[in-house]
Amino acid sequence: MAFVWKVLLHLIRIRPDVVHAHSHWYTLLPGGLYRILRPRTRLVFTFHTKAVSRSSIVVGLFRMLLSSCSAVTYVCRDLSHDVEPIVEIPRFITYPAPEEQVLAGANGGRFSGRYGLEGRTIVTFVGPLVWPLKVEGVRRLIESFMRVANRHPDSALLIVGDGPLRIDLEKFADKPTNGRIIFTGSIEDVGGAISAASIYAHISLQEGLPISLLNAMALGKAILASSTGGIPEAIKDGENGILVESDIASVVDGLDRLLSNSDLRRVLGEAAVESARSRFTWSRTLDQFLLSYGVTE
Repeated sequence: MAFVWKVLLHLIRIRPDVVHAHSHWYTLLPGGLYRILRPRTRLVFTFHTKAVSRSSIVVGLFRMLLSSCSAVTYVCRDLSHDVEPIVEIPRFITYPAPEEQVLAGANGGRFSGRYGLEGRTIVTFVGPLVWPLKVEGVRRLIESFMRVANRHPDSALLIVGDGPLRIDLEKFADKPTNGRIIFTGSIEDVGGAISAASIYAHISLQEGLPISLLNAMALGKAILASSTGGIPEAIKDGENGILVESDIASVVDGLDRLLSNSDLRRVLGEAAVESARSRFTWSRTLDQFLLSYGVTE
């Protein structure tokens, strides 16, 4: 509530014409309160992942807040079936795009040297280690890697990101893999970490459309990803990546397949670049945002 009060005071001070909230009900609440004071203000909310709450009170409050919006947007079509507003309001799909600041100057060789990974076939995951259903996917990725590691002695698994659940993952990974599972924590050179990879693996039980996945596509990486949330809207199995179920056996099979076949990695990586360039651009996202803001020119 301290956050809500602080943001509300800031909105009253700057008097915006549009308030755009993201991800969580408590980011939307100050915008909803502000709109009571200034009804002509446009209020927009963007879903980034599925709303997870066992509390009917929270879900009811969220639905009521959404109904006060001028428009709701979703980072993928899958999310558009999530929490329904109480009243019908305009909806838009606003796919994200690769981050130029991450891609610019990405140097995989320099990154590999810093972490002693030269000559390795690197499998990389990037993401916050915060939400249990997402981190469970990372745990399954780690377990799957441990099962195939002996068949691919030059491979390594890189986990990039931090959060309160990192320590549990590190304990789980603390097994005889000869230092081949590396946790970097939060780093500035995310582009270098992805660029150094041969495979970008995103296994998760709860997703919208992760930007780290789009970054990896734009950098031409072979993608292994779970068929969760909006990921299948970006990755077509066998065309620009490999989609798997989130169970261990499926992830093991996908990892083994990609680690065993450099030609397959190259073909999928080339197709991923083309998909990222043709389908996911910030100019398209901006066009949809402007429509949600009521801007038609």
